[in-house]
Amino acid sequence: MPRPKNTVPTARKTIHIDENVAARVDLLLLEPSRAKPKFGAWSKLCEKLLRQWVADQVVKPKEVGERNPYPNDDLNRKENNDEAHLPETL
Repeated sequence: MPRPKNTVPTARKTIHIDENVAARVDLLLLEPSRAKPKFGAWSKLCEKLLRQWVADQVVKPKEVGERNPYPNDDLNRKENNDEAHLPETL
């Protein structure tokens, strides 16, 4: 059975980070039965950290009557509770 189509479009990005940081993150995301990070764990971690960062950067309306400058913003949607526990600090 094919997997369901992703309802939220994704964007492919390439980043360069320090090898030591990458190795530590790989160890923290390691899936013991496969001896490597779970598929998609890096993406979930990066997306979670970026959502938190964006939420801190966005100016939120102070009063109920103010217009939301980002009406289609879904960055504050609830995260799935079934996601693997991601480390708070690296």
